[in-house]
Amino acid sequence: MAREALRLNPDNEDAWLLLAATASPRASLAYLQRLLEINPHNPQAAAAMQWALSRLEPEPPVEATDTKPVRVRRKNGQKHWTVLLLILVCGFGLTCLAALVTQSALRSPAFQAAWIPAARTWFPSTATQELLPANEILSTSVQATAAAQETIGLPFSSITPNSTLIPTVIPTLIPSSLPELFTSPTQAPPTPEATAAVQPPPGAVFWIEVDLSAQRLRAYQGDALINAFIISGGRKPTPTVTGKFRVYVKYRYADMKGRGYYLENVPFVMYFYESYGVHGTYWHNNFGTPMSHGCINLRTEDAAWLYRRVKIGTVIEIHR
Repeated sequence: MAREALRLNPDNEDAWLLLAATASPRASLAYLQRLLEINPHNPQAAAAMQWALSRLEPEPPVEATDTKPVRVRRKNGQKHWTVLLLILVCGFGLTCLAALVTQSALRSPAFQAAWIPAARTWFPSTATQELLPANEILSTSVQATAAAQETIGLPFSSITPNSTLIPTVIPTLIPSSLPELFTSPTQAPPTPEATAAVQPPPGAVFWIEVDLSAQRLRAYQGDALINAFIISGGRKPTPTVTGKFRVYVKYRYADMKGRGYYLENVPFVMYFYESYGVHGTYWHNNFGTPMSHGCINLRTEDAAWLYRRVKIGTVIEIHR
């Protein structure tokens, strides 16, 4: 039983004590040394070690005057340790036997068959809540999904009093303005439908303003502000250039390298002056703080929105 217990748990201290109590003197020392390695502060192990060492000591010479008292003390000590170890053996054996019996009983088909029906009775046989009809749930879900998709797809849309897309059974809280979500790096984001919320004058030109002091990028259609994003500009050692520039090339993905860095597949790159550009960012999320080597870092979904509207020649004005 002790060896079976050690096979299941090599650090079982009672099992090591049991082996030491039933083994030869030298084997007892080995078992107790292993026990002390597991728990050096085990009081029973320390006392058992003294008992095991006493079994290795040579017998003292037989003398008429000293042999009897010494033999009586040693015999009493051995009796005490024998009784203690027998108690440990019995207790440990009963524990192992109970565990084996319990595991055997739990694994028996009769036990499992007796408990499976009882477990099923925990669930009520009849519903206690009034459920909506399936057609109402489907209609409400479709309306809520349509309202959420339309609101997300149109960042600056306004809800008119005649709108019928808001569900009345399960109200859904939707932010009034959300940037479009970047769905897949392998597909171009869908072009949003026109909205009546933003009505630039006819012939108004799309252009971009970058405020490095506020770490903000603003998109205009003529004089109308149509969107704004938080950015990360260049740090002090590598500041972003200022002035009026025009986008001269666009890349869906581009590799970027410079002194001390190399970035692969940077998304939505729009170069406006030499190696300076506006692009999406996947290597940090610390926007609002200068982080770049001179480029203008945007969240990837914000860069996707801008990329769809920027054309070759689009004006970018950068100031502090």
